[in-house]
Amino acid sequence: MGKSKYNPIFEFESKLNNIPMTLRVTSVLGHVMGLKYPDHCKNWSTTDMDELYQIPLLKVPIESSEKVVQNLKLYCRDVDTLVIWTDCDREGEAIGYDIIDICRKIKPNLDVYRAHFSALTHEEISTAANQLARPNKALSDAVKVRQEIDLRIGASFTRFQTLLLRDVLQRQGVLSYGPCQFPTLGFIVERANQIKEFWPEKFWYISMKYTGDGKDKDQSAVLEWQRHRIFDKLSCLVLYEKVTDSGDTARVLSVEKKPKFKGKPFPLNTVEATKLISRKLRISPE
Repeated sequence: MGKSKYNPIFEFESKLNNIPMTLRVTSVLGHVMGLKYPDHCKNWSTTDMDELYQIPLLKVPIESSEKVVQNLKLYCRDVDTLVIWTDCDREGEAIGYDIIDICRKIKPNLDVYRAHFSALTHEEISTAANQLARPNKALSDAVKVRQEIDLRIGASFTRFQTLLLRDVLQRQGVLSYGPCQFPTLGFIVERANQIKEFWPEKFWYISMKYTGDGKDKDQSAVLEWQRHRIFDKLSCLVLYEKVTDSGDTARVLSVEKKPKFKGKPFPLNTVEATKLISRKLRISPE
């Protein structure tokens, strides 16, 4: 990094070339750049549907990230090296290349590296910082293609079905369509039908718990029925009586012991944290 006149900054000793460097850290808010149609395509009635698949798209800053773009342009002016620390997936790679494109318009000779990490732990961050690689443009291009396909299909089908069905459905507003939206809606409807058609049934099962005595009094084990459950109460009672009538003894066929350790919890990445909070605390990921 080049010397900076902006604050806040902090000094650190580089492990790459063993010379003092000034490090500047900043952030973005998800995707920085987005795709849009030229302004003359805004009129749904006069724009030909075929044109929506052929006309070149414009790459512009996302409205919520306009100040982020200004920030990147300002703070990359006097730096020599850029290190991307976005999420370690395709979307993160695409966001990284948006950052690279913005900064290289200001500093064309900027040297760019990529840090790969999946959790905010000391070990992960240290390893990522000492094993920097080059960004993967193929991953970024895959996201860009998906974004373009989503926009072209979503825009054309949304306009088509809105204009076609608005009078039939007697509904004002937009009838939205998206390549991800409809398959997801299908999964939701399928699951809703499964829940609606589910018919609960009572079931019974046999279980036995062993508790030690004497020197083994702290040992216990719950023995589960291999059949798990049965839906006929009378049949279950018959089997239960057959077991209890056979006496107070049982023959152990095998014993397996496995050590169990419970270590301290590690910091979670965002996805795992939201899944855990949703499952344990019943708070929606949103």
